[in-house]
Amino acid sequence: MHGDGWEAYPLSLRIVNWIKWCSRNPEYVDQTILNSLHTQVRALEKQLEFHILANHLFANAKALAFAGQFFAGLEAKRWRKLSNRLLTAELKEQFLNDGAHYERSPMYHCILMWDLLDLYCLFSSRDPEARPVIEKIKVKVENGLSWLSNIIHTDGEIPFFNDSTFGIAPKVHQIQEYAEALGIRPSLLQLDQSNFIKQKVGPFTLVADVGEIAPKYQPGHAHAEAGSFELSIGTQRILVNSGIDEYGMSRRRLKQRSTCSHNTVEIIRDGQVLNSSEVWSGFRVARRASVSKQITEHSFECRIEGFWLNNITSTHVRKFDFGAQNKKSLVIHDVISSGVFGCAHFHFHPACQLSVLDTHSLAAEVGGSLVHINFSEHAETLRIECGEWYPEFGKAIPNKKISVLFKDKLVTTISS
Repeated sequence: MHGDGWEAYPLSLRIVNWIKWCSRNPEYVDQTILNSLHTQVRALEKQLEFHILANHLFANAKALAFAGQFFAGLEAKRWRKLSNRLLTAELKEQFLNDGAHYERSPMYHCILMWDLLDLYCLFSSRDPEARPVIEKIKVKVENGLSWLSNIIHTDGEIPFFNDSTFGIAPKVHQIQEYAEALGIRPSLLQLDQSNFIKQKVGPFTLVADVGEIAPKYQPGHAHAEAGSFELSIGTQRILVNSGIDEYGMSRRRLKQRSTCSHNTVEIIRDGQVLNSSEVWSGFRVARRASVSKQITEHSFECRIEGFWLNNITSTHVRKFDFGAQNKKSLVIHDVISSGVFGCAHFHFHPACQLSVLDTHSLAAEVGGSLVHINFSEHAETLRIECGEWYPEFGKAIPNKKISVLFKDKLVTTISS
């Protein structure tokens, strides 16, 4: 058993897909197929991904559950018992009290939601004795649907926080339709433990990440994005995080995980450009930013302590004020440690057309709407640069971004 196809994660995906196909097309299933499938399940059982945990171990447990229901005999019974034990533990571990999957990636949340729905469908139709697990799964689906409806943009699709892009996970409407077909409806929860905030500001819809890298023991899909946000006007996205288009260990992958690829602030100290958390390799994080948040009726704030250099940290405090002026503007206050510079990044959706109005302001036209962005006099330089937005794996679309160099503080006002 050599090659990527025998790794536990692709085995898990393939086993489930083969079993679904065999169940729907029994007339085409012969002993050769069954023998191969059985061998693959045996191979999976010998290499469960306890060293990776998170969504990988959940996928392993799901595959064992499907195999345990599909096959008969002592091995199938063992696979059922093992999957039930794993699922019971991971359902408790991996889903937060606001419904989010604990890796805080909207894309992986969608993948896990589909897994949960598949398991609910499997157990409900084949294993009436699995009632305790079925009920746990149903609660996680109800809560997860709630989180998904809370986090999505007004276009009905996921934002690009942490490892997220389109074309990998099922679409949001597909998940909602699947759940509805199974008679499952979302619960009524607010965004909380996952540390995302969504706010309506006049014509704008804002989604922001004000949390730490999580889970602490598995940061593989985390980005150095504390304080970042995405913004829509109507159903059109304006400001977007860059997203991802590849995995592996490359400069491109490293940049996509870095602070500069998100709508937040880098620190520049002693000539060094610093990420809020130390992302490295393809799926690694060293020292992580400590993030705290404070929420009031008309604003929310996050304090980010990180940006290491020679074991010394810097601080970035970002406040989103949506009660200012005529309540149709979003005002962002950025304050950084004294003696350092900050570089605030703003990445625009490819559909946006930018025009400079003066040294401290510009306009973005998108979908028939005109958005004004003004920077305070603390902005030392304002540059419009060419960037890329990554809406799918292997796909890069040119866009525009703004980089604003400032010292001590910066005030950004976004209005229509």
